[in-house]
Amino acid sequence: EIGSGLVGSEMCIRDSSNYEYASDTKPGTTIKLTEDIALTEKLTINKDVTIDGQGHTITGVADNDDIYIEVTGGSFNIANVTLKDFGGAVGTRSGNGVIKVPSAATGVTVNATNVNVQDFNRSAYDIGAGSFNISGGTIDCTNSNTANTVLTKGIKVGGTANKVTGVISGVTIKNSASTYEDWNTAAIEVYSNADVDVSNCTISSVSKGIHVDNYWYDTGAITVDISGGTITADADAVMIYSKANATNDVKVNITGGTFTGNIQILDKTDKDTISIIGGTFSVDPSAYKAPGYYYVTKNNDGTWTVYYDAPSSGGSSSGSGNQTETEKNPDGSTTTTVTKPDGSTTETTKYPDAVSYTHLTLPTTS
Repeated sequence: EIGSGLVGSEMCIRDSSNYEYASDTKPGTTIKLTEDIALTEKLTINKDVTIDGQGHTITGVADNDDIYIEVTGGSFNIANVTLKDFGGAVGTRSGNGVIKVPSAATGVTVNATNVNVQDFNRSAYDIGAGSFNISGGTIDCTNSNTANTVLTKGIKVGGTANKVTGVISGVTIKNSASTYEDWNTAAIEVYSNADVDVSNCTISSVSKGIHVDNYWYDTGAITVDISGGTITADADAVMIYSKANATNDVKVNITGGTFTGNIQILDKTDKDTISIIGGTFSVDPSAYKAPGYYYVTKNNDGTWTVYYDAPSSGGSSSGSGNQTETEKNPDGSTTTTVTKPDGSTTETTKYPDAVSYTHLTLPTTS
Protein backbone atom coordinates (compact mmCIF):
# COMPACT_ATOMS: atom_id res chain seq x y z
CA GLU A 1 0.00 0.00 0.00
CA ILE A 2 1.24 3.52 -0.77
CA GLY A 3 0.45 5.59 2.33
CA SER A 4 -1.56 8.61 1.21
CA GLY A 5 -0.85 7.87 -2.44
CA LEU A 6 -0.34 10.68 -4.90
CA VAL A 7 -1.27 14.06 -3.51
CA GLY A 8 -0.46 16.57 -6.20
CA SER A 9 3.16 15.71 -6.93
CA GLU A 10 3.92 14.14 -3.55
CA MET A 11 4.00 10.44 -2.71
CA CYS A 12 4.43 8.90 0.73
CA ILE A 13 5.92 5.41 0.88
CA ARG A 14 4.94 3.32 3.88
CA ASP A 15 5.33 -0.17 2.45
CA SER A 16 8.75 -1.23 1.22
CA SER A 17 7.19 -3.64 -1.28
CA ASN A 18 5.91 -0.66 -3.26
CA TYR A 19 9.17 1.28 -3.41
CA GLU A 20 9.48 0.41 -7.10
CA TYR A 21 6.81 3.03 -7.72
CA ALA A 22 9.68 5.53 -7.67
CA SER A 23 10.57 4.32 -11.17
CA ASP A 24 7.03 4.92 -12.43
CA THR A 25 6.26 8.35 -11.00
CA LYS A 26 5.60 11.36 -13.15
CA PRO A 27 8.39 13.95 -13.50
CA GLY A 28 8.69 16.29 -10.52
CA THR A 29 7.31 13.86 -7.95
CA THR A 30 8.61 14.04 -4.37
CA ILE A 31 8.74 10.70 -2.57
CA LYS A 32 8.71 10.90 1.22
CA LEU A 33 9.65 7.88 3.31
CA THR A 34 7.59 7.26 6.40
CA GLU A 35 9.50 4.14 7.43
CA ASP A 36 12.75 2.28 6.69
CA ILE A 37 12.53 0.35 3.43
CA ALA A 38 14.45 -2.34 1.52
CA LEU A 39 15.51 -2.09 -2.09
CA THR A 40 15.57 -5.54 -3.71
CA GLU A 41 16.31 -4.59 -7.32
CA LYS A 42 18.11 -1.83 -9.14
CA LEU A 43 16.24 1.47 -9.04
CA THR A 44 16.59 3.50 -12.27
CA ILE A 45 15.89 7.23 -12.20
CA ASN A 46 15.29 8.71 -15.67
CA LYS A 47 13.26 11.82 -14.86
CA ASP A 48 13.06 14.58 -12.24
CA VAL A 49 12.51 12.83 -8.89
CA THR A 50 13.07 13.83 -5.27
CA ILE A 51 13.44 11.34 -2.41
CA ASP A 52 13.14 12.82 1.07
CA GLY A 53 14.17 10.12 3.51
CA GLN A 54 12.94 12.08 6.52
CA GLY A 55 15.63 10.40 8.61
CA HIS A 56 14.85 6.84 7.48
CA THR A 57 17.07 4.15 5.93
CA ILE A 58 17.10 2.49 2.51
CA THR A 59 18.74 -0.92 2.73
CA GLY A 60 20.18 -2.77 -0.25
CA VAL A 61 21.46 -6.35 -0.29
CA ALA A 62 24.86 -6.93 1.29
CA ASP A 63 25.77 -9.92 -0.88
CA ASN A 64 24.46 -8.52 -4.19
CA ASP A 65 26.20 -5.57 -5.85
CA ASP A 66 23.73 -5.46 -8.78
CA ILE A 67 21.27 -3.54 -6.60
CA TYR A 68 21.89 0.20 -6.55
CA ILE A 69 20.41 3.55 -7.65
CA GLU A 70 21.18 4.37 -11.28
CA VAL A 71 20.51 7.86 -12.64
CA THR A 72 20.24 7.99 -16.43
CA GLY A 73 18.29 11.21 -16.93
CA GLY A 74 16.64 14.15 -15.22
CA SER A 75 17.37 15.79 -11.91
CA PHE A 76 17.63 13.40 -8.98
CA ASN A 77 17.40 14.93 -5.52
CA ILE A 78 17.92 12.80 -2.44
CA ALA A 79 18.09 14.06 1.13
CA ASN A 80 17.95 13.14 4.81
CA VAL A 81 18.46 9.41 4.39
CA THR A 82 20.90 6.58 5.16
CA LEU A 83 21.86 4.14 2.40
CA LYS A 84 23.39 0.90 3.66
CA ASP A 85 24.23 -2.71 2.72
CA PHE A 86 24.75 -2.13 -0.99
CA GLY A 87 27.06 -5.02 -1.89
CA GLY A 88 29.36 -4.57 1.07
CA ALA A 89 29.90 -8.28 1.59
CA VAL A 90 30.88 -9.24 -1.97
CA GLY A 91 34.24 -9.15 -3.73
CA THR A 92 35.35 -5.92 -5.33
CA ARG A 93 34.26 -5.02 -8.85
CA SER A 94 35.24 -1.93 -10.82
CA GLY A 95 32.38 0.45 -11.52
CA ASN A 96 30.21 -0.46 -8.56
CA GLY A 97 28.43 2.42 -6.86
CA VAL A 98 25.50 3.04 -4.55
CA ILE A 99 24.40 6.09 -6.54
CA LYS A 100 25.76 5.70 -10.06
CA VAL A 101 25.57 7.94 -13.14
CA PRO A 102 26.75 5.97 -16.18
CA SER A 103 28.85 7.62 -18.86
CA ALA A 104 26.01 7.41 -21.40
CA ALA A 105 23.61 9.43 -19.24
CA THR A 106 22.44 12.76 -20.66
CA GLY A 107 21.09 15.86 -18.95
CA VAL A 108 21.65 14.43 -15.49
CA THR A 109 21.94 16.37 -12.24
CA VAL A 110 22.39 14.67 -8.86
CA ASN A 111 21.81 16.64 -5.67
CA ALA A 112 22.48 14.76 -2.42
CA THR A 113 21.95 16.53 0.90
CA ASN A 114 22.67 14.95 4.28
CA VAL A 115 22.89 11.45 2.84
CA ASN A 116 24.80 8.88 4.92
CA VAL A 117 26.28 5.87 3.12
CA GLN A 118 27.72 2.77 4.80
CA ASP A 119 28.63 -0.86 4.10
CA PHE A 120 28.89 -0.67 0.32
CA ASN A 121 31.01 -1.65 -2.67
CA ARG A 122 32.81 0.09 -4.38
CA SER A 123 31.95 3.82 -4.39
CA ALA A 124 29.25 5.66 -2.51
CA TYR A 125 28.92 7.88 -5.59
CA ASP A 126 30.22 7.08 -9.07
CA ILE A 127 29.52 10.08 -11.30
CA GLY A 128 30.35 9.52 -14.97
CA ALA A 129 28.33 12.31 -16.62
CA GLY A 130 26.40 15.51 -15.93
CA SER A 131 26.59 17.65 -12.81
CA PHE A 132 26.28 17.00 -9.09
CA ASN A 133 26.17 18.65 -5.69
CA ILE A 134 26.90 16.50 -2.63
CA SER A 135 26.57 18.36 0.67
CA GLY A 136 26.66 17.13 4.23
CA GLY A 137 26.30 13.54 5.33
CA THR A 138 28.85 10.89 6.27
CA ILE A 139 30.39 8.23 4.03
CA ASP A 140 31.91 5.35 6.00
CA CYS A 141 33.96 3.15 3.67
CA THR A 142 34.18 0.25 6.13
CA ASN A 143 32.21 -2.72 4.84
CA SER A 144 31.28 -6.19 5.98
CA ASN A 145 34.11 -7.83 4.03
CA THR A 146 36.27 -7.44 7.12
CA ALA A 147 39.49 -8.75 5.56
CA ASN A 148 39.87 -5.35 3.85
CA THR A 149 37.71 -2.57 2.57
CA VAL A 150 37.57 -4.02 -0.93
CA LEU A 151 38.83 -0.85 -2.62
CA THR A 152 35.93 1.20 -1.28
CA LYS A 153 36.13 4.95 -1.77
CA GLY A 154 33.82 7.80 -0.98
CA ILE A 155 33.30 9.58 -4.29
CA LYS A 156 34.56 8.77 -7.79
CA VAL A 157 34.17 11.40 -10.52
CA GLY A 158 34.98 11.49 -14.25
CA GLY A 159 37.09 9.27 -16.45
CA THR A 160 34.57 9.29 -19.31
CA ALA A 161 33.97 11.11 -22.60
CA ASN A 162 31.19 13.19 -21.01
CA LYS A 163 32.22 16.24 -18.99
CA VAL A 164 31.43 16.07 -15.28
CA THR A 165 31.17 19.13 -13.02
CA GLY A 166 30.29 19.19 -9.38
CA VAL A 167 30.59 20.38 -5.80
CA ILE A 168 31.44 18.34 -2.69
CA SER A 169 30.87 20.40 0.45
CA GLY A 170 30.73 19.65 4.15
CA VAL A 171 30.91 15.89 3.64
CA THR A 172 32.61 13.58 6.17
CA ILE A 173 34.46 10.64 4.58
CA LYS A 174 36.32 8.05 6.62
CA ASN A 175 37.94 4.61 6.52
CA SER A 176 38.94 4.50 2.86
CA ALA A 177 42.13 2.60 3.60
CA SER A 178 42.00 -0.51 1.44
CA THR A 179 44.96 -2.87 1.24
CA TYR A 180 43.24 -5.17 -1.23
CA GLU A 181 45.94 -6.92 -3.33
CA ASP A 182 48.36 -4.07 -2.49
CA TRP A 183 46.07 -1.44 -4.08
CA ASN A 184 44.80 1.48 -2.07
CA THR A 185 42.00 3.97 -2.47
CA ALA A 186 41.19 7.59 -1.69
CA ALA A 187 38.27 9.34 -0.05
CA ILE A 188 37.73 11.31 -3.27
CA GLU A 189 39.04 10.20 -6.66
CA VAL A 190 38.83 12.55 -9.65
CA TYR A 191 39.61 11.29 -13.14
CA SER A 192 39.78 12.92 -16.57
CA ASN A 193 37.26 15.36 -18.04
CA ALA A 194 36.04 16.67 -14.68
CA ASP A 195 35.86 19.93 -12.73
CA VAL A 196 35.25 19.50 -9.00
CA ASP A 197 35.05 21.98 -6.12
CA VAL A 198 35.79 20.42 -2.71
CA SER A 199 35.08 22.64 0.30
CA ASN A 200 34.92 22.24 4.07
CA CYS A 201 35.04 18.44 4.07
CA THR A 202 36.35 16.26 6.90
CA ILE A 203 38.40 13.30 5.67
CA SER A 204 40.07 10.93 8.14
CA SER A 205 41.36 7.36 8.63
CA VAL A 206 42.19 7.08 4.93
CA SER A 207 45.21 6.02 2.92
CA LYS A 208 44.77 8.94 0.52
CA GLY A 209 42.60 12.01 0.84
CA ILE A 210 42.07 13.46 -2.64
CA HIS A 211 43.54 11.51 -5.56
CA VAL A 212 43.57 13.28 -8.94
CA ASP A 213 44.30 10.82 -11.71
CA ASN A 214 46.11 11.73 -14.94
CA TYR A 215 47.17 8.14 -15.62
CA TRP A 216 44.27 5.91 -16.62
CA TYR A 217 42.11 8.01 -18.95
CA ASP A 218 42.84 10.63 -21.62
CA THR A 219 39.39 12.13 -22.16
CA GLY A 220 39.92 15.73 -21.04
CA ALA A 221 41.31 18.27 -18.58
CA ILE A 222 40.85 18.12 -14.81
CA THR A 223 40.43 21.02 -12.39
CA VAL A 224 40.05 20.45 -8.65
CA ASP A 225 39.60 23.39 -6.27
CA ILE A 226 40.10 22.62 -2.57
CA SER A 227 39.16 25.05 0.20
CA GLY A 228 38.71 24.68 3.94
CA GLY A 229 38.11 21.48 5.82
CA THR A 230 40.50 18.90 7.23
CA ILE A 231 42.21 16.00 5.46
CA THR A 232 44.12 13.47 7.57
CA ALA A 233 45.73 10.70 5.49
CA ASP A 234 48.25 7.95 6.17
CA ALA A 235 49.97 8.53 2.83
CA ASP A 236 48.92 11.45 0.61
CA ALA A 237 46.54 14.19 1.63
CA VAL A 238 46.46 15.47 -1.96
CA MET A 239 48.08 13.76 -4.92
CA ILE A 240 48.19 13.97 -8.71
CA TYR A 241 49.02 10.59 -10.24
CA SER A 242 50.47 11.17 -13.70
CA LYS A 243 52.60 9.48 -16.36
CA ALA A 244 55.31 10.46 -18.84
CA ASN A 245 52.96 10.66 -21.83
CA ALA A 246 49.99 12.27 -20.06
CA THR A 247 47.76 14.33 -22.35
CA ASN A 248 45.27 15.89 -19.91
CA ASP A 249 45.93 19.32 -18.41
CA VAL A 250 45.50 18.90 -14.65
CA LYS A 251 45.22 21.74 -12.15
CA VAL A 252 44.74 21.38 -8.40
CA ASN A 253 44.21 24.66 -6.56
CA ILE A 254 44.40 24.73 -2.75
CA THR A 255 43.18 27.94 -1.12
CA GLY A 256 42.88 26.78 2.49
CA GLY A 257 42.33 23.94 4.90
CA THR A 258 44.36 21.69 7.19
CA PHE A 259 46.28 18.82 5.57
CA THR A 260 48.06 15.92 7.26
CA GLY A 261 49.91 13.73 4.77
CA ASN A 262 52.03 14.27 1.68
CA ILE A 263 51.27 16.78 -1.04
CA GLN A 264 52.78 15.47 -4.25
CA ILE A 265 52.70 14.92 -8.00
CA LEU A 266 53.81 11.40 -8.90
CA ASP A 267 55.68 11.25 -12.24
CA LYS A 268 55.11 14.96 -12.82
CA THR A 269 54.94 16.39 -16.35
CA ASP A 270 54.36 19.92 -17.62
CA LYS A 271 50.65 19.01 -17.78
CA ASP A 272 50.35 18.71 -14.00
CA THR A 273 50.06 21.61 -11.55
CA ILE A 274 49.37 21.95 -7.84
CA SER A 275 49.03 25.60 -6.81
CA ILE A 276 48.74 26.51 -3.11
CA ILE A 277 47.78 29.96 -1.86
CA GLY A 278 46.64 29.06 1.65
CA GLY A 279 46.34 26.29 4.21
CA THR A 280 48.29 24.53 6.95
CA PHE A 281 50.28 21.40 6.15
CA SER A 282 52.13 18.63 7.97
CA VAL A 283 54.86 18.70 5.29
CA ASP A 284 56.67 21.61 3.66
CA PRO A 285 54.50 22.68 0.68
CA SER A 286 57.06 25.15 -0.73
CA ALA A 287 57.42 23.23 -4.00
CA TYR A 288 53.76 23.89 -4.78
CA LYS A 289 53.11 27.39 -3.46
CA ALA A 290 51.71 29.78 -6.04
CA PRO A 291 54.10 32.28 -7.64
CA GLY A 292 54.04 35.89 -6.53
CA TYR A 293 53.77 37.15 -2.97
CA TYR A 294 52.94 33.81 -1.38
CA TYR A 295 55.20 32.55 1.37
CA VAL A 296 55.60 29.46 3.53
CA THR A 297 56.08 29.74 7.28
CA LYS A 298 57.13 26.92 9.59
CA ASN A 299 55.04 27.01 12.75
CA ASN A 300 56.15 26.19 16.29
CA ASP A 301 54.19 22.91 16.21
CA GLY A 302 56.11 21.69 13.16
CA THR A 303 53.38 22.43 10.63
CA TRP A 304 53.69 24.78 7.67
CA THR A 305 51.36 27.59 6.62
CA VAL A 306 51.07 29.28 3.23
CA TYR A 307 50.14 32.95 3.35
CA TYR A 308 49.99 36.06 1.16
CA ASP A 309 52.00 39.20 1.82
CA ALA A 310 52.22 41.93 -0.82
CA PRO A 311 55.01 44.48 -0.17
CA SER A 312 54.56 48.21 -0.68
CA SER A 313 57.03 50.37 -2.58
CA GLY A 314 58.44 51.72 0.70
CA GLY A 315 59.38 48.33 2.10
CA SER A 316 56.43 48.11 4.41
CA SER A 317 52.74 47.51 3.97
CA SER A 318 49.56 47.84 5.96
CA GLY A 319 46.13 46.25 5.70
CA SER A 320 43.27 46.01 8.15
CA GLY A 321 45.38 48.20 10.47
CA ASN A 322 48.45 45.94 10.33
CA GLN A 323 51.89 47.44 9.69
CA THR A 324 54.34 45.28 7.73
CA GLU A 325 58.05 45.94 7.34
CA THR A 326 60.51 43.81 5.40
CA GLU A 327 64.28 43.87 5.90
CA LYS A 328 66.98 42.00 3.98
CA ASN A 329 69.66 40.39 6.16
CA PRO A 330 73.40 39.96 5.39
CA ASP A 331 73.02 36.18 5.02
CA GLY A 332 70.51 36.60 2.18
CA SER A 333 67.42 35.96 4.27
CA THR A 334 64.56 38.43 4.66
CA THR A 335 62.76 39.27 7.88
CA THR A 336 59.15 40.46 7.74
CA THR A 337 57.65 42.03 10.85
CA VAL A 338 53.87 42.44 11.08
CA THR A 339 52.62 44.69 13.88
CA LYS A 340 48.91 44.49 14.68
CA PRO A 341 46.87 47.34 16.20
CA ASP A 342 46.94 45.59 19.59
CA GLY A 343 50.74 45.86 19.64
CA SER A 344 51.48 42.18 19.01
CA THR A 345 54.10 41.41 16.39
CA THR A 346 54.85 38.41 14.18
CA GLU A 347 58.39 38.22 12.87
CA THR A 348 59.05 35.79 10.01
CA THR A 349 62.50 35.13 8.63
CA LYS A 350 62.65 33.50 5.20
CA TYR A 351 65.86 31.87 4.02
CA PRO A 352 66.93 31.25 0.41
CA ASP A 353 66.27 27.51 0.81
CA ALA A 354 62.57 28.35 1.51
CA VAL A 355 62.78 27.49 5.22
CA SER A 356 61.03 30.05 7.41
CA TYR A 357 60.91 30.70 11.13
CA THR A 358 58.29 32.75 12.95
CA HIS A 359 58.46 34.51 16.30
CA LEU A 360 55.37 35.95 17.96
CA THR A 361 55.59 38.75 20.53
CA LEU A 362 52.47 39.66 22.49
CA PRO A 363 51.78 43.22 23.66
CA THR A 364 52.76 44.26 27.19
CA THR A 365 49.75 44.66 29.49
CA SER A 366 49.64 46.92 32.52
